[in-house]
Amino acid sequence: MFNSKRLVLARTRRRLTAKGLADLTDLSAMTITRLEKGENRPDPSTVERIAKAVGYPAAFFYGDDPEELNIAAVSFRSLTKMSAKERDAALSAGALGLQLSDWVERRFSLPSSNLIDLSYETDVEAAARSLRQHWGLGEKPVGNVIGLLEAQGVRVFRCRRTPGL
Repeated sequence: MFNSKRLVLARTRRRLTAKGLADLTDLSAMTITRLEKGENRPDPSTVERIAKAVGYPAAFFYGDDPEELNIAAVSFRSLTKMSAKERDAALSAGALGLQLSDWVERRFSLPSSNLIDLSYETDVEAAARSLRQHWGLGEKPVGNVIGLLEAQGVRVFRCRRTPGL
């Protein structure tokens, strides 16, 4: 069955408004809104038009509900310089990253995360020292940060910026 939440996810990831997606698909903005609210079920040709416009396979729109990220749990470098469209696109990318991580974890044996709770720590340097000590790194520079993180069970994903289509 068509999943309206996946339509919202794909649209926001591409930084499109409902009207913007409507223009790309030759559908009305009201049709897009109704599809996103789950009020209408699209026919396969409509799904194909939407899929082509946002660059996702049609099958994407028939999957389970995506996991939603809580904006309060996400850290942005400069939220004040970020537009709502950019923020929503980044949150959508994070939701897609969680889906990818779940898919990979079901198929491969990956190391468990080896992190410690530093939520109480307000000093960044003290937190870094604590984590270095926990991981037994000493004081030397880390040559391959991504490799180190992955070895410690941290999932690392690259989030490409998606300019207009």
